[in-house]
Amino acid sequence: MGVTFRSGGYIKHVSIGGRTIKDGEAAAIWNAKGEHKQIIGPKREFMVNSTIRFLTRYRAQSHQYLKISHIDGRVEHVPGPASIFQNPAYHDSISVESAYRLGSSSECLVVCCEHDNDNNNNTDDSLGNSSSKSFGTDDKSPKEGTVASTTCGTPSSCSLSTPSRMSTSENVVITRLIHGPTLFIPKPSDHVHTFTWSNDEHYSCPTQAQVQTQQFLPQSFNILHTSGKISLKATIPTIDGFSFDATLIVPYKIKSITPLDVDETNGTDGAFLLQSNVDVTKELYDALLFDTQLLGDTFSSEVLKSKKEDVVSALSKVETYPSLLKAAIKCGLHIGETILNETSIQVIKIEVCSSLLKQIDQEQRLAANLQSEVTKKSLTTKICSMEMQEQRQKVDDGVALKRMQIVADDALDIEHFKMKMDALERQMTLELRQAKVAREVRKVEEEGVLEFLGRMKQLDIDMTKFMTTYGGIKVAGQIIGQSALLPEGDRW
Repeated sequence: MGVTFRSGGYIKHVSIGGRTIKDGEAAAIWNAKGEHKQIIGPKREFMVNSTIRFLTRYRAQSHQYLKISHIDGRVEHVPGPASIFQNPAYHDSISVESAYRLGSSSECLVVCCEHDNDNNNNTDDSLGNSSSKSFGTDDKSPKEGTVASTTCGTPSSCSLSTPSRMSTSENVVITRLIHGPTLFIPKPSDHVHTFTWSNDEHYSCPTQAQVQTQQFLPQSFNILHTSGKISLKATIPTIDGFSFDATLIVPYKIKSITPLDVDETNGTDGAFLLQSNVDVTKELYDALLFDTQLLGDTFSSEVLKSKKEDVVSALSKVETYPSLLKAAIKCGLHIGETILNETSIQVIKIEVCSSLLKQIDQEQRLAANLQSEVTKKSLTTKICSMEMQEQRQKVDDGVALKRMQIVADDALDIEHFKMKMDALERQMTLELRQAKVAREVRKVEEEGVLEFLGRMKQLDIDMTKFMTTYGGIKVAGQIIGQSALLPEGDRW
């Protein structure tokens, strides 16, 4: 028996013996006559010349459902949580599918369902919700499978719009809207409409080759957002030969979806969105391209360079795009009224063409160069002024220095003169004292000579004779030679 759970890959022929089907397992057994029976464990089954095949179990969680295709062509949906064993005697295939989760009231599903004309009176009842599950437990279960019945539809919490009918000679196609928030599990007869719109990010930056060859990348989805935003990027020419790219955020709100939503006043056809080849994003983008060609007569490159806010203001108005408005009305969208608390189109980015960008760059460089030259000349003038001021200051400082030097020299001369005068006065005083002393000395000497001569006279000595003698000359010479009054030649 083992611990491992066996599934549909286990097929054995048993000549004689038994197999234990554990709790949680199921098996289909065919005897020698080809008769079939299904065993759901736990059970011990004895077989003779039989083939046993264990069955694969499929399990759906609360947000999933089981899609069961019976061998008689019936298809049923079993909402989770549920589980079933796939028996090839009853089922062609079983798959686990995810339910449609609608997270907000702005999300919805378009569901189409066909009904026979004989059952038209019961159409509204078929839109209700009932769900039941029963599982076969042994070979006494209903022969048609392990799940007896299920009627899956819209949960009671979802909102249904008034169904719209498209009748033919044999059946009626009912289209209804499922609004969130809810978790929707379709019935087997329901067909959830698939929308195919191009990704708005693709239209935000299309290449020229894609625009010319119309090579767009559509995306398929089932959950439709009744309000939201679409990002579109368009190239707008200017009147002077340039162009610029504007990225727009267009808020929208879907007003008509089902065939009953027809408004003859503005040409709104509710069935337009349900056509298989309708690409709303492409419709809006083509209309925007037409409008942008007409906008080229209203903008110039000078306005882009100097008054960019005027361009943004003009592009933000809904009435600037008449073709876009018509295309939106055709698709059942409204973009001209307050949507998502916004009343205008948002311009999130403007990019000028390469030639205009080059021109702007050249103008900016020229302005920068001019500014640089002006700044350089102003700086040069300032430097020259500073140098002249410095030179003037140097001259003033030199004059002041010379004045100070002259004053200092004058003071020095005066001081030197005073010092010299003082020296002269001292020298004169000294010389006067020296002369006075010399005069006193001469006076003393003269007095000595006079006293000698006076004595010689008193002695009545003949000076002539006295002086002619050797002894007299010697004596007289010692006394008279000291006199400064007599010339040196006259002395003896």
